[in-house]
Amino acid sequence: MSTATPRTPKLLIKLLHQQNQIFFLEQDQISLGRGEDADLVLPNVSISRIHAFIEKSGEDYWIRDNDSQNGFRVNQQNLTEHRLSSGDEIQIGVFSLVFLGDRLEDNYYRGRSVNYLPRYTPSSVSGNDDSTFIMSKKDKNMLLRKSGLLHNGCILMEDGRFFYPEDNPLSFGHKSAVVPVSGWYVFGTVAEISWNEKEHVLQKKSWFCPIKINGKAISSASLKIGDRITIAQTSFTYNLREGS
Repeated sequence: MSTATPRTPKLLIKLLHQQNQIFFLEQDQISLGRGEDADLVLPNVSISRIHAFIEKSGEDYWIRDNDSQNGFRVNQQNLTEHRLSSGDEIQIGVFSLVFLGDRLEDNYYRGRSVNYLPRYTPSSVSGNDDSTFIMSKKDKNMLLRKSGLLHNGCILMEDGRFFYPEDNPLSFGHKSAVVPVSGWYVFGTVAEISWNEKEHVLQKKSWFCPIKINGKAISSASLKIGDRITIAQTSFTYNLREGS
């Protein structure tokens, strides 16, 4: 029976094209790996059968590599062990895991509550295999680039607010949209950002509402870091912004 409470440390598991999920760290030692005997099963050929361990030591949690084929990164750094702080992002193979601590404020990630998220189930991910696929340097660099854009590509408003599209469509417009914009002919959703497996794409959704990237009117365009976006009379920039 689960003993998890809002004070229980947890991992936010980011999954492509589906809702993020939560795994509670209810034991002092958690094994992570592709094998079915792992406490946290990550079924993908980029993961070793027992890839790493997360262990509680005193009041701290540490992640330690288990001599895996592909290792792991924390906050974009290659490491073999690391004392975890809330908000640290762990990249293991194709998986991105965010460690959230035991404070009440750690129940929020990037301004959104994680309490509503479902418990993680390995069956939500496909790709198990009997042997580990050893990722080449090129594969790792491509994965890091895509992961960086996907998870850290950020829409920054002039007033300092920010929004992460990730792989969930981000709508711009009037009351029903996630991101508010002002100006004439702003009714419903006038624009949307989505992920196309490689990059974020801005698409116009209204015939009348003007949308520009770097001063040029567009109907659909891939976003590049540093792009200046104008939707009606509201301006944004697209940048990488790590952290919560």
